Amino acid sequence: MGVSQNNNIKAQKIALLLESHRGIARLAFRHMRRIIDDHRISVASLPILKLVYEHGTLSQHAIAEHLCITDAAVSRQVRILAKEKLIEIQSSEANQRVSLVALTSHGRQLADEMKRSMERYFIEVLDEMSEEEIDTLATFSQKMLEKLNERRDKEEV
Repeated sequence: MGVSQNNNIKAQKIALLLESHRGIARLAFRHMRRIIDDHRISVASLPILKLVYEHGTLSQHAIAEHLCITDAAVSRQVRILAKEKLIEIQSSEANQRVSLVALTSHGRQLADEMKRSMERYFIEVLDEMSEEEIDTLATFSQKMLEKLNERRDKEEV
């Protein structure tokens, strides 16, 4: 098998992998859509809510960096989440110009609800798979994530 043919096969496998991940993300999002619509959260706000839920209080700039979006985009979504009383904005004690974002108790309850809902959704799917399939999927996904993170770290240096 020539190098060109081998590269074509890899490209086809990569396309299949990426389409599978996009499909999983679309279906998970469709499931979450029902919850976020009930709570009047914009789709753009969801990653911010999830990030603060997972990491605790963060600066708006740290959120922008982590999500690879602009500070202005974060600021807009933070205002929306604050208006819905899902987050609160505080000034940093060390630097008054830095805005810190934290979940309110209502925001934490909503994030907990979304997490439990997603877990139930995926457990139902995994119940239809064998332990071996689940182990293979988990091992592969973790290895792929590690390799992508290694590559990102090398590119940032």
